[in-house]
Amino acid sequence: MKFKLFLMAAFLSTAIFAQVKPKVTSAVLAYNKSDFAQAKKKIDEAEEGLKAVNYAMEDEKTLSKFYYYKGQVYLGILYSTVPELQGLDANALEKSIDGYTKVIAFEKTAKKKRYTDMAVAKLPNLTQKLAAKGSAQAEAGDYEGAKNTFIEAYDLLNNADLGAAIKIDTSMLFNAALMAMRAKDFEGAAAMFQNILEMGYTGIVYTAEDVTTGSRYQFATKADVMKRQELGMVKDIQPSESVRNDTYISLITCYKQVEDTENFKKALAAARAEFPNDVGLINLEIQEYLDSKQYDKALSILDEAIATSPDNALYYYVKGDIYLNQKKDQEQALAMYSKAIEIKPDYTDALYMSGFVYFNRAKDISEKINDLPGNKVKEYEALKKDQKELFKQSLPYFEKALEVSPDDVDTLKALREVYYKIGDTENFNIVNEKLK
Repeated sequence: MKFKLFLMAAFLSTAIFAQVKPKVTSAVLAYNKSDFAQAKKKIDEAEEGLKAVNYAMEDEKTLSKFYYYKGQVYLGILYSTVPELQGLDANALEKSIDGYTKVIAFEKTAKKKRYTDMAVAKLPNLTQKLAAKGSAQAEAGDYEGAKNTFIEAYDLLNNADLGAAIKIDTSMLFNAALMAMRAKDFEGAAAMFQNILEMGYTGIVYTAEDVTTGSRYQFATKADVMKRQELGMVKDIQPSESVRNDTYISLITCYKQVEDTENFKKALAAARAEFPNDVGLINLEIQEYLDSKQYDKALSILDEAIATSPDNALYYYVKGDIYLNQKKDQEQALAMYSKAIEIKPDYTDALYMSGFVYFNRAKDISEKINDLPGNKVKEYEALKKDQKELFKQSLPYFEKALEVSPDDVDTLKALREVYYKIGDTENFNIVNEKLK
């Protein structure tokens, strides 16, 4: 009985295979006539037949042909300008790639490589199609889909079966990592960013002028563009800036998001060692020391930052805040705020905080006044005079801050109190009206 069943199974497989071969042939004939709808129908029928026998066939020629023409048929649909065909299969791109990659893999062990070279030649353009699809998904806000599409593109270029036929493009993995970040998959993004850093990714691309047309074209690698220059095809090669430092920043941000303190510190240290003067990395280190309340270290890094970027008003402002709030050193705080304003005269926050220092000094005198005995008239008058003078000192800073940011509520409230304290009824009423 077992023998009989075996014969029946073998017969069934042979019968199904016998049906597959003519369907593949029909698909090829329809494809050659550009009848992609019929070609799709027959190639899909052939695939169903192959699934029934689990692709276990000895006719390697038919199987090679099937895989290759699956790629061709869906490629035809993908590039078709006929409206009816454009919507024939939403996954035409992926199915075309599937056909080409499988024929390449299959023919690695086949007796004859019938379609490998032709299939390999199709894949670079299809990879760019995947990249374009990923970009479109990103623009539509489908970051998870874009991530997966860019990963698919990277995996295609990293397919071991392709050998050296296609150069690995790490930018696909970089884009996937960016999409993972946008999709809030910070762990996945971190793994990808770490990977591409270890691979030496810089993100540098090269442009060159075509000597025939005068147009500029982009090249993924220096070797590609240099080869064309040697052949006299291009001139005026220009490299873009490296994004390796930005990659570090993204990696560090991901570790911060998932609270992976150990890897955060390792990545930040490695980044600062490689790019000691990078402003973005310096800012991350400053923020880390501020978050961890290591204010002396923050001040030290801020001094480094100022040495690198002496015209960055923000660094002086942050130093001012540390001196004011942590060190309780108002004079140093005012000096830092003044330096920030010197660099950036319309720096609202620095203007406000400068006024705030004098304002608080004036408010502190109120406590002294309240503690005075009733018979200390001269002392009272002296303190009131000092207080009024301090309010007046705050006034130009608040007024300038309001000039820059006319609707800032905090500045309006501060000005209202100052005008009240110094007896400026007219301006008090104007500001008070704005606050209603």
